[in-house]
This record gives sequence, structure tokens and C-alpha cells, in this order.
Amino acid sequence: MTTALQKACTTKRDQGDKFTCSDFGTASTLYIYEDPTTAGKTAISTDPPNAKYFYFLPPEDQLWNSSVPMLSTDGGKTGVAMKTDATRCGWFYFVWFNQDAPAEVTIYRDSDTEREEIIGYDGYDGAGIAPTAIPMQQIFTQLNTNTVFFISDAGMWPETMTDAEKGFTITDPSVDGNCEYHLAAIIYDTDASLHPAFSCYSTGAEACQYGAQGISATAAQAAVNACIGVTHGIVQDTLDANKKPLLKTAAMGGVGETCFISQEFFYQMFHPTAGVNEMTCFDLPFNRDAYGKWEFNSDSYTSKGVIAQGGFYPVETTEDANVLTEYGSTPVAAARTQRGAEGPVFVGPLLREVDATEGAQKFDLLCNGAGWEGGIDDCSSRFINGDDDIADINSWLGTTDACVWGWSCDKSKPAGWPTFKKGTENAGTDAIRWEGTRNQHFCFESHAQFVYKPGLRFNFRGDDDIWVFIGGKLAVDLGGTHLAAPGYAVLDNLTDKNGNKFEEGSTYDLDIFFCDRRTTMSNVRIKTNMYIQQKTDIEAKPQKTGSSEKAYEICYTQSGDGSCAAAMTGDEEEKIYCGDDLKNSSFSISYTLVQGNLASSPAVPGVENVSSGVHKCGIDLTNPANPKIDPEAICGLGG
Repeated sequence: MTTALQKACTTKRDQGDKFTCSDFGTASTLYIYEDPTTAGKTAISTDPPNAKYFYFLPPEDQLWNSSVPMLSTDGGKTGVAMKTDATRCGWFYFVWFNQDAPAEVTIYRDSDTEREEIIGYDGYDGAGIAPTAIPMQQIFTQLNTNTVFFISDAGMWPETMTDAEKGFTITDPSVDGNCEYHLAAIIYDTDASLHPAFSCYSTGAEACQYGAQGISATAAQAAVNACIGVTHGIVQDTLDANKKPLLKTAAMGGVGETCFISQEFFYQMFHPTAGVNEMTCFDLPFNRDAYGKWEFNSDSYTSKGVIAQGGFYPVETTEDANVLTEYGSTPVAAARTQRGAEGPVFVGPLLREVDATEGAQKFDLLCNGAGWEGGIDDCSSRFINGDDDIADINSWLGTTDACVWGWSCDKSKPAGWPTFKKGTENAGTDAIRWEGTRNQHFCFESHAQFVYKPGLRFNFRGDDDIWVFIGGKLAVDLGGTHLAAPGYAVLDNLTDKNGNKFEEGSTYDLDIFFCDRRTTMSNVRIKTNMYIQQKTDIEAKPQKTGSSEKAYEICYTQSGDGSCAAAMTGDEEEKIYCGDDLKNSSFSISYTLVQGNLASSPAVPGVENVSSGVHKCGIDLTNPANPKIDPEAICGLGG
């Protein structure tokens, strides 16, 4: 069945992305859907599938935010993971195909190994070891419906919901959960003309590195070339007192000086240095993936100030006013130099397959490290140009001719992968990668915290240097200049900086360092089931209105790790501003309307950085700290 035949559906498409229907110009409609009862095989029928959908909104709770809901039919002894609903913020769903819904259902967190907080018919308030089960089959029958929504936390019920409904409804309640958080980061922007550790790719040589800070072009290029490909041992296993990485010298058995010449030059990577770099602040938006993990993926991200999707370029729009002068940084115009760049490249279908045990793409499991031993090896000297690793990757996959890099199998691109007019950043059909210029050559630093629980995973894929410290100890070591390489860590296999196993319920540090040191690509993909505690956080709290209008109170939390300010000062005091307190504070609030459901989606022209005064088309920003939206009155704001 070809996609060309899958035309617009004449029957309403059910939510959950489980089946589509196609009208082939005949009197009948053909339904094409994935049938779990046949191990995920595609089923085709002229009759709509007997599908019963159950949508679940978890409690607004940190443990639930870092977990996947498990649907159980045996009182919580075993369960099946619910999937993320791509159309409703924070919701999960389960679907029964061509079978009756079970008589009784309960829901627990995948991390709740003791089953101490199982949710049943009484919702979050009645959660415990043995709650009253949800009479699922009875609900579908009595309500005469194929779709049921369940808001488990009474504090999130809409104004119109009554106690008798107990959080259940057959109509979309239009209530949002938590589907996005932001990871604050500091960017140190520089250039090859300012720092000898940065360069440009060129066949057979290093371009754009002609020496800097008294280091000759020959010495600078030799240091770059000595550490191309994944290079271990550049940094020490623990951070200094200011949570900064330290160079691992030859005397310590490291190669830090080989790659960076001296501690002085390495120090500049993550410290404000006059005339060398300029500091700015950046927020990475994290969203839930289909399997419930939190993810930032630059492949599907469009950096601010550019038109082409793909790649991580956080300093494209930097101006002098953006530089964090209050922390000792000064504007450096040369740091904003634009150099030749290319869009990301995808990996082949076999490498994109999700490992059933880890819930991660196989590519992400390639490299062994402190918290993972299921890969090909430790990836030392790999990912130099990609082609060198194809044979070994094929062997690891158990095949001989798998598509590894998209440039050699462009017809195998993932769904939604953009294409471009060759040699440009413009949309077209000629190429899978854009070509243009970008402000590259920068380093990235972020600090946050998390509460440990069994089963946590952390994955970082990117280029170039990647160093991730978990509990104060190096957990992902992918230094060097290289293609986007993966690092994977199972936290159960790690110890903290003191050599102790992580304790459930205890809070630990997460410190991330990354550098884009060599053109022509910059990529970042972070995926984890850790709910990273952002001490700089913006939260929209739903407010009950008694009408179709949805009102929110905006709260801003500042302090501790995760904020740009805290990364400079170490301030741990938490300050929270909500509603009128935020409105009357020194912080500025602005809104941008985007053409999509992600913060990175393209903005609607003319509706960017709106600070106040808008009150039309169902959107009321009269008080920016208390925005209101009426879904029934929404219309275009672009005119």
C-alpha cells in the first residue's frame, strides 16, 4: 500500500495516531491501522476497527513527571506502558483493538517498584497499595462510548467537572498537563580567530585556524588534528569546587594538553574571558517523546534567527545587550563570525529502531561508558568521518549492508525529515541537508538537579566534546571533535563522586558540558526519563473560570542550579514570583504565537514578543502574568 493512495480521510480520525483511513474514490472507505493483537502488523479493513481509547492525565507531581504510567489489569502486579498522546499536552493513552476493555484497571508509575501509589477509581487522592479498581468495561458500556478521558488529580479538574464524575468524561476536557520544561544553559561564544582549540573542517587540512593568542597555526592545527574522533581522558573524573571541568594532564594519564595545549586555554572554554568569548543565556525546551521520556532533539529544532530546520545554533541572534556583562563577560564582535555550515544527517532505519528493553534507539546504545556496557565498544577514535565505522556498526547490528548515514541512503529518511534545494537553506526536494552559514564555535554549560529513583536513563548525542557529570562524577565521556556521537548511561550502574551508589529519594547534581569546536555541523540530542529540577522555571498554572475560557497564573521560579544567574553565583535561595507579584517585579514577560505545538515552531508573523495589550481572537494578554484563552473564539492573529 503506497502513501500516494492514502488520501484525506472521509471518516473522523481517532486520536492516538493508531490508525488512518483512506478514501480511494470508491463508495467504501478503507481503514489502515496497527493492530496490537497481531504484534503490531498492519491491518486493512473496509470496516472501522473496534477501538476503545482510554486517555489518562497523570497527577502534577514530580515523580509522575519522571515516570511512564503503566496500565495494569491484575491489581498492579504487572502492567503495560501507556503511550504519550501527541495531541494533548501531558496526556497518555491506551487502546484496545477488536477486543473488550478489561473489567478492572489500575495505573502505577513504572518507577514504583513497591506499588505504593497505585491509582484507581478514586484518582490520585485514593492512590495506595490496593485502591478501588477502575471498572473500565462498565464505564465504556454505561457511557455508550469508545473514548474515555480520566483526570486523575482532582486539583486539575475543569470548573465544570463534578465530584460525581470522579475525573471521568467522554468529551475532551481541554485540560493540559505537563509536557514541556526548559533547561537553562550558559553559552560561551568564541571563534577560531580567538581561540586555538576551534577550527573548520577541510579535506586534508584545518581551515580557518591560523593561530590565536600567540599559538602558531601549526601548533593549533596539530592539537586539533591530534584529537579528531571520540577522545577519552581529556577531563578529570570530578569537577572543581565551582562545578567546572578540569583538564586531565599527561601526568594524570590523560590527553588534555594534547588536545588543548594548556590548562589556560581549556579554562577559557567555560569561563568569561575578555576578548576571547562572550556569555549569553539559552533555554533548551524539553518535550515528552512517544515513550514518555523527556527529549530535546536539534534535528527537529529550528534555531532562532534561521529558516532551516535542524542543528543547534543558540547564538545566531546575539547582540551586545544579550551578553551577561553582570558576570564579567564583555561583548566580542568577532565571536559572532558566521562560517560555512551544513544541516544534520540522519542514521538508517535499523539504527533508529527502538530497543525493547531500554526504550532507546539502537544508535544511542552504540558507545560503552561508565553506565553502559551493551554497545560496540567505548567508541574511542570513532566518528571521525562516519564511513570508517560502517563495517563495525553493521557487524554489531548483525547485518552487512544496513544504511548507517543518510548521505549514502537518502531515501531512508525518517518521517518528517525536511528536504532542501541543493546548496541552500530553502525548502526543496534535491537534498536532505541544508547548506549555509552559522555562528558556530561555542561551548555550552548547564547545571541542574534530579531526585534518584531506580530505572533512570540519560542519553546525550552530539558533536563535538560532550562531558556529562552525574552525582558529581563523569558519566559520559565523549571528548574530541567528531560527528554526532551517542553517550548512554543507566544510573543504576553508576556511583557518585564519593563512590557511593545512588540512594532512592535523594537529590543529586547533573552537570552538562558540550562544545561545538569544528565546523560544519552542530547537533544536540538529550533524552532522559529524569525529570530535571529546573530552579529557573516558568509554570502556567490553570485557573478555574466557570466558562469555556481557560485562564492561567504564570509563576517564575529563580534560584539554584539550572539558572544562568546561579551558574555564576552559586546562589541556592529560591524565589518564586506568581501572578501580580510577577507582574510587579523587574522581570519582563512576552508571548510569541507559533504555528505548531512546540516552542520551537515558526512564529506567526507580527505576533512575536508581545508584552501586553492583546485582547482579541480569544487571547487576552491584558495582564501578561494572568493570560486567558477562549478556544471557542480563536481566530487568526497574523493580520
